[in-house]
Amino acid sequence: MRGALVFLLLVVPVAYIVVQQPISLHVVVSGSMEPYVSRGSLVVVEPSPPTLGDVGAYRLELGGGSYVIVHRVVGVGDGFYAFRGDAGEGVEHVPADRVLGRVALSIPYVGYLYMAGLANPLLLVMLALAALLPNNKPSTLFPLSFASGLLAFASPGRGLTAVIDPLLYLLYSSALSTTLYLYERREGPHWLIYTSHLMLTVANLFSVDVSGVASWLGFS
Repeated sequence: MRGALVFLLLVVPVAYIVVQQPISLHVVVSGSMEPYVSRGSLVVVEPSPPTLGDVGAYRLELGGGSYVIVHRVVGVGDGFYAFRGDAGEGVEHVPADRVLGRVALSIPYVGYLYMAGLANPLLLVMLALAALLPNNKPSTLFPLSFASGLLAFASPGRGLTAVIDPLLYLLYSSALSTTLYLYERREGPHWLIYTSHLMLTVANLFSVDVSGVASWLGFS
């Protein structure tokens, strides 16, 4: 009963919002819109045409890659928009069909959690189940959290390693997983240690370039 209640309170509202609302979520990884939208913010974009002065999102194709840019609308023409970052001077003219919509909400720093996969409803379910574990159950996730950090260092390319130096991220991940392991050895097992290993593992795996690993293994 307790597990079902946690599921209803945490997962169902998130799932409802995602399914019912035609919105998209994006992470701001540059400082071009500071201080209005800080680096690491999670922005909610609704698919309605932005007007002059609004902050909007558009898709940029560059070097074979596709990127979502969040800038302010400084001009509207016939079939195009003019965008400029609050912290920049350059203006880019974007065709209307590449404009994704208007930024309805900006949440500071939550973007880093989103990039780490920690805003995933599935993780909420896993954490809710982990919270129901007895306190005397030892954690078996230290090897996984430590090894996944090494994998993120060896094959970075998305998630947190896209905005943080891979070596710095490796030092952080290794130090955290080792500290959790040593703390458990000293104080005994606890479900909070288990969930911390779980969250770190998810963050590490979301920071891995999956295609790069598949290529290294000879699958592509």
